[in-house]
Amino acid sequence: MAEIKSGGNVVKIDTVVIAKVNSYSEPGSANEVDVTGFEDVVGGMAQKKFATTSVDRQINIAGTAVAGSGARLEAGQSALKAAFLAGTEVVLHIEDKNGYGYDHTSVITAHTEESTGLDSVWTFTATLRINSSSAYP
Repeated sequence: MAEIKSGGNVVKIDTVVIAKVNSYSEPGSANEVDVTGFEDVVGGMAQKKFATTSVDRQINIAGTAVAGSGARLEAGQSALKAAFLAGTEVVLHIEDKNGYGYDHTSVITAHTEESTGLDSVWTFTATLRINSSSAYP
């Protein structure tokens, strides 16, 4: 099967393409600790200093699920849901039209399917907590 591109990008869970991904975002936040000391006082005022203790990253994806071949979801969307239900770690592969991207080793922490009112069309969302990432090529 040819790769299905979403906005010029290919999105896969492990090796299976997730079709009809309409959007994805990659919000992140850092946890920090105040490390201000007496040596950080300048002109009688403490100049706050912080150190990062951890980074929290996730990916949110959303798309449209179109039923095919008697199944409600296509293969990639089915794999996404199955991984969520099993609580297994997966690799989310996101590649741009030039062949660059990331493999994100992740755990799916949320998954939703919702009917659009049409028999064969559903929307889906998923949130993945990133454990590690590697760039390619």
